[in-house]
Amino acid sequence: MSEFISVHAPLTPETHHSIGEPELRVMKPTAYIINTARGPLVDVYALARAIDKGWIAGAGIDVLEQEPPPPNHPLIGLERAIVTPHAAFLSEESLLELERRAALSVVRVLQGRMPEYVWNREVLERVSLAEE
Repeated sequence: MSEFISVHAPLTPETHHSIGEPELRVMKPTAYIINTARGPLVDVYALARAIDKGWIAGAGIDVLEQEPPPPNHPLIGLERAIVTPHAAFLSEESLLELERRAALSVVRVLQGRMPEYVWNREVLERVSLAEE
């Protein structure tokens, strides 16, 4: 069994609260869960209960279902929970890199080439990048 579980998944109807009480109850009492993906992947009420009851050792969370969190959020103030704002992306350098990559993707498509980052590749089977 793992000492650390780091959640990395997209948020879909199927993954919503995919980490809940059943999953937390089978973790080791020395384990930690880390969620840097999407807030709704983890049921924070179940997570707070798991930490409080000692089912797991703690958690590191930088994404929440509601941001900013309400003052009565169940993880705020828990000694073995670290909650940080999901702001690691935000820097002058990261914004410049985002703009650069977006511009390069447009250039690639205009040249009839495949974009570097494609989420839904199945769409490309139905369209042509070349001029008609």
